[in-house]
Amino acid sequence: MDSNSVSCVVEARGLVREFATRGGPLVILRDLDLCVRQGESVCIMGPSGVGKSTLLHILGTLDEPTRGEVSILGRNPFEMTDGDLADFRNTDLGFVFQSHHLLPQCSALENVLVPTLVAPGTGQEKAERARRLLSEVGLSDRADYLPADLSGGERQRVAIARSLVNRPRILLCDEPTGNLDEKTASDVADCFVALQKREQVSLILVTHAPWFARRFDRVLHLKGGTLIPDGKSSAGLFPPGQTP
Repeated sequence: MDSNSVSCVVEARGLVREFATRGGPLVILRDLDLCVRQGESVCIMGPSGVGKSTLLHILGTLDEPTRGEVSILGRNPFEMTDGDLADFRNTDLGFVFQSHHLLPQCSALENVLVPTLVAPGTGQEKAERARRLLSEVGLSDRADYLPADLSGGERQRVAIARSLVNRPRILLCDEPTGNLDEKTASDVADCFVALQKREQVSLILVTHAPWFARRFDRVLHLKGGTLIPDGKSSAGLFPPGQTP
């Protein structure tokens, strides 16, 4: 990565992801470029099956590219040892998926605290942070509730709080409102945006919902394996001041 990349906390250059099939390689991502700055929110749109989740999994270090370069906070995550990568993922990255993945036997507060079990800090500091986040997502009175006693929107709010508890610099979200009704989805989206700005975390979110995309700094469309800037905006693949 060159000196123009310094302010990119997430960067991909010439990213390719292929899967082997009987008929030959199936190309999902093709020479894809992306740069995301600290504190910026970027929405990646596209219909189901175009590779949005594949891209997010690579940027979140859950999958490796076939070819190309990836830099997260100035480091190549795929050159790390398994232990270092696990620590890096837990500390610097936060994840929210379409399904909340809460532990059913744990309370809302305990679920938020799960990522802190291997993070530095005292138990009191972690608990205070978790309770504060639950309050910020409107669940201060639900801290002791089990997931089964929460609504779908409340469960997703717990997942949002959990993703932020270790103060990550980057938050990656895969269709986080996809399983919610329209009103609940809108409320959860508002919660996302407010917390992202307050925490100054870089947010990369994939969705097929235009109403959600309008809340973001930049909107990119995944088409033909590469990213295309939104036609309604002058913003490109790279933020102002960055060169491809």
